[in-house]
Formats: sequence, C-alpha cells, structure tokens
Amino acid sequence: MLFSAVIVTEFVCCAARLAWMADENAAGARMVAMDVLQIVQSCEPPLERDSLSRAHWLLVFGERAFAEKATVFEKTARSLLVQNSTASAFSVRNGLPHALMSGRGVDGQGHQGQFLAYLSLCGAELAEPVVLGGDIFTLDGVLRDLMLETAVDGDLSWALIAFSRYLSGTERWVNKFDERVDLDILLRRHSSKDLEPYCRGHHHFMAFSCVASRADWAERPLHRESLQRIKKQLNERVTLLEKQLLKSDPTEDVINDMTLRTVPTEGRVVYEFGHALEWLSLHLSREDARSEWVLRLVSRLCEAVKTEVADLHALKRDRSETVTWRWGNLGHASAGLGRWLRKSDVKP
Repeated sequence: MLFSAVIVTEFVCCAARLAWMADENAAGARMVAMDVLQIVQSCEPPLERDSLSRAHWLLVFGERAFAEKATVFEKTARSLLVQNSTASAFSVRNGLPHALMSGRGVDGQGHQGQFLAYLSLCGAELAEPVVLGGDIFTLDGVLRDLMLETAVDGDLSWALIAFSRYLSGTERWVNKFDERVDLDILLRRHSSKDLEPYCRGHHHFMAFSCVASRADWAERPLHRESLQRIKKQLNERVTLLEKQLLKSDPTEDVINDMTLRTVPTEGRVVYEFGHALEWLSLHLSREDARSEWVLRLVSRLCEAVKTEVADLHALKRDRSETVTWRWGNLGHASAGLGRWLRKSDVKP
C-alpha cells in the first residue's frame, strides 16, 4: 500500500516537473517570437513594390492592425486603398471597386478575393474607405463585387476567408455566371475539392481554419456536415505536420523538398513554416499551441525569419520576382507568429 502511494506521488511529481518544463519552453519561445516580430515590424515596408507585395505586408501587423493604426501599417494600407494609378489593387467597374484580375478562370493570386481576405485578417471593417481616382468607395463594395465574381467551381480559398469575416452565413445571391450561391454550396464545394497547387495548399487550410472558427456556423444543421468534413481534414493535416516537426531536423525535409523547387532554398523554411503557423494558430487549442512540436516549428521559423530579414535588407534594391515573393512569405510568417503569440498566451 505504501509502495503504491510512493509510485503515485512520484508520478504526480514527474507530471508536475514536465508541465513546468513545458511552460518554461513555451515562455522562452514566446520571448524569441516577440523579439523577431518586433524586428520585422520595424522594417521599412516594401511600398515601391507591387500591390500584391504590399497586401502581404499588411499581414505583418496582425488582426488588430486597422484598430491600432501603427504608422508603418497606415502607410502600407493607404498605398493600397488610396490610389490614382493603375498599380492599385482595384479599379472601378459598374460603380464598384473591382480587382484588375477577374473572370471565371481567375485563381491563384492578385484578385479582389485575395486582397479582401488579407484586409479582413488585419481587422478591416466594411466601412473602410477605398479612394480610386478621387472617388470614395468602401470595402463593402469590394465584398459585393467579390460575391458576384465567386464561381462555385472556382478558387474559393480567398473568398471563404473574407466571407468568414464579413457574412452572417445566411446570405443567398446569384453571381455574374448566373449561378445560385449560398454558404452551404461553397462549403460543400471547398471541402470536397483537391488542394489548390499554389502555396502547397496552405491557403486552402487557412480558409478551413477561418470557417471552422465561426461557432455560429457550426450550430446550423445546413452547415454541420461540411464543417465536420473540414475539421477532419484539418486534423489530418495537423497529424502530418506533427510527425514532420518531431523529426531530429525538421527543416531538412523542407529545404530538400523538390515540390518547393520554385522557392529559393534560403527562403523555404520561412515559406513553409510561416504559411503553416498562420492557419495552425487559428485551428489549434491553446494547450496544443504550446505543445513540443509547435514550439519546434516556432523556434525554426524564428531562426529563419531573422536570417531572411538580413538577406532581404541586403537585397532591397533587387526588383526581381523571386525577391518580391520572399517579402510576401515574410508577411505570412509574421502573421503566423503574431497569431501564435495570442493563442499560446496563458492569459488570453
């Protein structure tokens, strides 16, 4: 009996030590992440680059960026939303701010779905003004245009990110392709389609995470089946990432991954882990966000971001597409670190 009591006591003490070590590891990772995020946010924004690069840079400042209105963020946001030149993210068509890219075949990047998704992730309200050629519009006009442009069989990742922020979930409309559209149709379509090829499907999972975070949508019987399928796919992807991150050197697989051959070797860890942390921080519980494999991801990402900032500073006059995309990847990585810091905080 005494022996059993000793065993139980030792077990409790061991569990307490492990919990204390985990808390210490998480606290250390959080301090490093805060320092790295501050370094990125103090960088001069890439205002001389194209609209897509500037839209990515908005992500650096996080979910409360529009509310907090940091000076550097304001410069970047205004460069997108107050424009008279053709370099703007938007033009005007039929009385609405309209992306320069449009049509049923539009996917990938550079259309209004992506711009509005990024603005929504930074906390922009629909009343936010958009000034084009001296005329004043609002983001609500961009949202209405996006609803018209959203094809049921098209790329839905960006649209669903924006819709999860701005729609109630009960809307029904007819798009410009004469298709009847509602949220259930889009969820069923997105949850049953293959991953988009760009950015290794991470934006697909970002859309899943944004949608799954809407508790009110999960309560609706109409959406329940699609959301269950979405959460299942998210959890399967998390399991794969966990296995990868618990290897002795998780960055080696990323650096040598031939499916990333279009990404410069020196930027692959920022690209892959940054995109992953962005949606993981939305999906994971607070406890899971402080688990060993996530801390390894954060640690490797912070190391890579510091190197990437130094490299890009040295290449600031390089206008090549490769360098431009590296700035964009830094935006996703910073967004991921910011979201993770909020999720992993023991005092949310």
